[in-house]
Amino acid sequence: MGKMVIILIVGLTIIVGIISASITGRTSDASKTSAAGFKKTYAKDIASSAAEYYVLQLKTTPSLRGTFSIASVLGGSATVTIQQPNPSRDSLIIQSTGQYSGVSESVTAVWQSVQKTPTFRATFTAYSPSAATLSDMYVDGRNYRSNGVTIAAGSGTFAISSAQPSYVNNPKAYIGGTTYVTSPATDLNTTYPEDARSVETNAAWPTGYPNSPDKVLGFSEGTLKSMAQSGTPAGSQYVTDPHALTYPLRGITYIELPNGTKEEVDLKTNPSGILIVHNSAVDAEIDKLEVSADPFKGIIIVDKIIHIHTDVLGAMMLLAVNTSLGNCKGNKDHYIRYSTEVIQSSLQGVMSPTLPRCSPQITAWYE
Repeated sequence: MGKMVIILIVGLTIIVGIISASITGRTSDASKTSAAGFKKTYAKDIASSAAEYYVLQLKTTPSLRGTFSIASVLGGSATVTIQQPNPSRDSLIIQSTGQYSGVSESVTAVWQSVQKTPTFRATFTAYSPSAATLSDMYVDGRNYRSNGVTIAAGSGTFAISSAQPSYVNNPKAYIGGTTYVTSPATDLNTTYPEDARSVETNAAWPTGYPNSPDKVLGFSEGTLKSMAQSGTPAGSQYVTDPHALTYPLRGITYIELPNGTKEEVDLKTNPSGILIVHNSAVDAEIDKLEVSADPFKGIIIVDKIIHIHTDVLGAMMLLAVNTSLGNCKGNKDHYIRYSTEVIQSSLQGVMSPTLPRCSPQITAWYE
């Protein structure tokens, strides 16, 4: 009996030892796994922090390129490489590797300075639009394709935008547009009297109504004039006398009239691009705008205008706060039609990486 007890005690001791060793081993493995997971997570956090740091650096130094080392960050280290795979595209690849306690983890970010394409509140925008300027034209905020005929349904805008509390349509323009009050959006045919939803009143301009073409398109002052003077994009020109223009009009056509003057502007045949008539006093006035072959395709930004004897496909904006210039009738055979396709086309070569852009953004992140 005594021998049996001894055998049982010895056997139990061995079993307990085996179980204890097994538990200790599993605990040790779990500890090792936990420690390894912590190191991987920490190394990735270091890589992410380093990548974000260099994104901030790019905001102040956009030309930053190369490989950079951070010797000490969050108890570890990091290496960051910034490269531009395609020099013709404004996007960068930021590859960041974090090291912590012998473990390395990497992240990759795509950094891009996204440029916003300017949009127009309406087909015809003015602080205080004069119905006499539009006369009995067709002003249409529905979104036309570049052919000027087909409409992209439910994607247009107002026909007219005014900062004033009301707009009196006299003498009888035919006005239409797109309203987003309904869901989906509804296109409104050009009619007289117009559907009130085609006209924006009390339009708010939080930073002030733009008094220069550069402010309209979001550039620093003098940018568009400088581009026109340099002939960029192709066909651009700058004149102080519209009789000195060369044709056909392409790119940026910038006419800077002397303060307090007005001129007739002949667009000739098939004009396109961006037409600007402006001066420092914001009183450059087009007395008559005409064309030999309709329409003008693009953006028209002028201080003041009366007698619009042409069709316009794109958008038009007046800069002068007081644009009531008198009475104009007999424009019923002309239209101003909104077209995002034409607006975007007219901005090609103008919205480029060399011009002011919005803040850089991370457009993709890979781990």
